[in-house]
This record gives sequence, C-alpha cells and structure tokens, in this order.
Amino acid sequence: MKFDFQDKDKTSELNFIGVNFKENISLSKRYEEYLIQSAETDSDSLLSLFPDCVVVATSDGGDPLSALSKLCQRIGFARCSGRMFAGNFVTESLDQFLTEIQDILPDKSRVRIHCYPPKYTAHLLDQLDIIENLKSREVLITPTNPTHLLVSLMIEQSVCWGLYTEEEYRGTIARPGDGDRNHIFDMNFNKAQSKIAEALQLLTPAESRFLFDSDLLVVDVGAAPGGWSAYLASLPKVAVVAVDPAALDPEVLAMDNTRHLRLKAEEVVQTQTFVDQPRSKTTSEADRSSSQTPLEKTARDLYGHDWKDKFRLLTCDANLDVRDSVRDLVLPVSKALVPGGIAVITLKLGRRVGEDGVVRKVTAVTELLAGAGFELPALRTAWLFSNSKNERTVIARKL
Repeated sequence: MKFDFQDKDKTSELNFIGVNFKENISLSKRYEEYLIQSAETDSDSLLSLFPDCVVVATSDGGDPLSALSKLCQRIGFARCSGRMFAGNFVTESLDQFLTEIQDILPDKSRVRIHCYPPKYTAHLLDQLDIIENLKSREVLITPTNPTHLLVSLMIEQSVCWGLYTEEEYRGTIARPGDGDRNHIFDMNFNKAQSKIAEALQLLTPAESRFLFDSDLLVVDVGAAPGGWSAYLASLPKVAVVAVDPAALDPEVLAMDNTRHLRLKAEEVVQTQTFVDQPRSKTTSEADRSSSQTPLEKTARDLYGHDWKDKFRLLTCDANLDVRDSVRDLVLPVSKALVPGGIAVITLKLGRRVGEDGVVRKVTAVTELLAGAGFELPALRTAWLFSNSKNERTVIARKL
C-alpha cells in the first residue's frame, strides 16, 4: 500500500516479518536461526530478539507477505507461533505513528490490531479509542470480523507497522486456525509425525530425488507405537518395515504397505532359519523360516528380490539416550542401507544437559556414524520446530 504521510521525514519504508510466541528461550533460538539463515530475510537487520519475539527485515526489501508465505512452508513455523507479523514502515515515535495512522485507516473499516510487546497493546488501543478523527469516520477497532489488520510493533522508541486487508491477513499473516475452533489443518498429524515431516524438508534437492523418485523402502527402528511409520507409509511409492519388540498401533499395522518385525534391531539383520508359514503382517520369534535375515524376508514380501536397492531411508525416533539409539538400533541396520542412503535420527539429550552437553552428545553421535560409514561433510544436526528443547535431529548420508 502507498500512503501520503503528514511528515515524510519521520516515516520510512522497512519491509519486515516477525513471530511472537509463548516465552521460550529454546524456541527463540530456533526462530532466530531459521530467520537469519533464510534467503527471504536480511541477516544483518535483526530488529528484535526476545525470548518471546523475533523480528527481522526482509531480504533486499522484498515483499513481507511473500517472504512470510515462503517461511511458513517450513512445518512448525506457523503452528509454534502465537502470532505472526508483517509490515512495510517504521515511524520514529508513537505520537507520530498515531498522527499518521488516523488518516490512513479507511472509512467505516473494522480494524484488528496485532501488537508487540503486550504492554504496548493496551496503551495503543486506549489511544486509538480517543481519536476523534477515527470516530467521525466510523472506524471501529475490533478483533471480530475485521476488514483490515493493523500490525504495530514498538521496537525501542520506533513503531514498525503495516496495514493489510482481511484477505491478506487471512491468507498469509493469520496462524493456521486463527478464529476457527473447528479448523482442519492441511497436515493434521501428531508432534512425533511432524518431526519426520519437517526433517524431510531439510533434505537437499538431490537427496529428495534419490529417496522419492522411485519405490522406496524405509526401515523405522524403535518404531512403536508407529507415528513415524504411519507418516512415512502415507507417502507415495513408500513401504515401511517397522522394527520394535513392542506392539504397533493397530491402525499402523493395518496399512497394506507396512510390516512389523517384533525383534530387536540387531536381530533383524542376523541370518535365521525360517519355517514356511502363511504370509503374516508380523514376524515374531515363532515365525522363523529359510536361511535369510528377518529384514530380508520381510522386505522381499514388500518389494521382491531387488529390495536392497530400495532400502534408501533409515529412521529412528526411539526414546533412548542418543548413543544407545545410534549404537544399538541404527548402526546394526545401517549395514544394509544402500550407498547414498539417508538416516534421520532424533537425538534424545536428556534434561538439564546444557549447551556443552549438547555438543558432547552430538560429537559422540557424529563419531559413531562416521565410524559406520556415513559421510562427515553431509552429516548435519538440526533443532527442528517440532523437536522439544531436549531433542535434536541428525540427518546423515552413507558413503
């Protein structure tokens, strides 16, 4: 929008986006990291960094709605937020902002306000309520059925702000489900599933093509109750072998493209002698047949004799210490993973581990994976929006 300001020297263009959330240092760090590393933002223009809010300018003065829309493609970005912001201007003081905004709000408009910090909200609402110009033009400040959204952030002594139509607000700035208690989310899965969905977004284009351009076999170790297995099995051209001595959720087990090995990870890659039995969704101790590994027998049931070429993704979200989950669950099965295959692993760090402890545990996992034939340059650790404060996610590629 273009506006004719009363004092053009005190208001300037500044395209920005921001996120407000429940005070949480770990979430603030994740938003900061994501926003400053994004191509949509200017890492040198971090306007606000607090435990409950991060605001940053867009890259090269880019359109904030377009930037926010692209940032929201990352799973967890919008749903972890309490409120999202976008704006185009900065005015030197609150008094000058109030002078400018009273002529800018359209006649008979219904204006919803998004503010930061919270203590500024009440003050701004009080000030807007007493402006005669707005009363005479029948401008109503209300959160219900708005025609416009006014974003107003007090940062130091300046006001960063923007004015948007209801369509722009609903289409981009509103959190999913804002104002709709019965909202149906596009990706309506649980938090465990959101971790694997978000992790797959961090694959390089080449890695994504390698995994998903043709039939894919996923082995999910430590799978019970089956959240990751269910999500992965819902993807096109994917079949899943879930490995866990514990039971899977019946709905997961009922999926045609899933199989459950109720064995320890080390057991599924040990050659066994099986006795022919009718095909079963679950292979247990009593099901052993011809000389092959349980993994091989089950994978052949899904993909035939060329299953080995399709085993390109190994996943683990087991609730174990990071070193135990990698050493006891991931490494035994990774021997069958094809060269170039990807491992996605949730690292459970434990409580009160501290930053030094995180570094130690990530280093230990990196050494274990490197020793098992995973590429060090391609190995990376991410703190996903879907991770808890005591989790990290590792993505590794086998040599």
